[in-house]
Amino acid sequence: MAYVKSSHGYVKANDGTPLPYIHWQPTDLKVSKVVMCIPEPGIRSPQTLTLLGDFLSSKGITVYAFGLRGWEIKVGKKDDDTTMKDLTDSLDYIVWKEEGKKLFLLGMSFGCLYCLQCAYEYAEHLNGLILMAPAHNSPILEALETIEPLKLLLDRSIDFAKNLHIPTLIIQGEKDNLTKLNAAHPLFDEIVSPDKEIIFFPNAKYQDCDLFFSPDMVEDFKTQRKTILERVYDRLKRK
Repeated sequence: MAYVKSSHGYVKANDGTPLPYIHWQPTDLKVSKVVMCIPEPGIRSPQTLTLLGDFLSSKGITVYAFGLRGWEIKVGKKDDDTTMKDLTDSLDYIVWKEEGKKLFLLGMSFGCLYCLQCAYEYAEHLNGLILMAPAHNSPILEALETIEPLKLLLDRSIDFAKNLHIPTLIIQGEKDNLTKLNAAHPLFDEIVSPDKEIIFFPNAKYQDCDLFFSPDMVEDFKTQRKTILERVYDRLKRK
């Protein structure tokens, strides 16, 4: 199947700031589903989605990822209000551009926190969430200064889960030493949507669940990541 990667698109935020995005657009199938990806802010950039974008677009799903002010875009404030405004402006663009298509959010680690807030504030436009190794009560919180603006959001993540009514999939590696099982379980238990699923991969580490990674990852990760990608696609295909 043919697909096109665009790395030079921009969306104007409400205040006029250009937000760069990258997207993968299938060209020879009718597209009915769109995924907006939210990587770990400041750790993964939209350009690292090649593996995920190539795979899902080859299955007929359009994939988007946007730069965020103060994180990937080195201007503006690095705070939750600014980030959420950029995300909702980006979502507004996708809803307009991809009118009539089902829209899903896919987050990784700290990006899952923003997925939860977007689902809380933007639920009427979303058809589902996929949370990869969600950073809820993660032991790396104290170690990374970059997540300081996320701490307030982290405190509210359970409240968002308690109001989460859209289909949700959580994927977690059992050998993940960064976002551990005791982070995924409480979050999953609080999600009120009856359509929720959690999948544990017994031998998966944090890196295996990190689909926002360049395709030249070490060979050991390839097989497990392919299995995880297929489970993500299976979930999207059924919704």
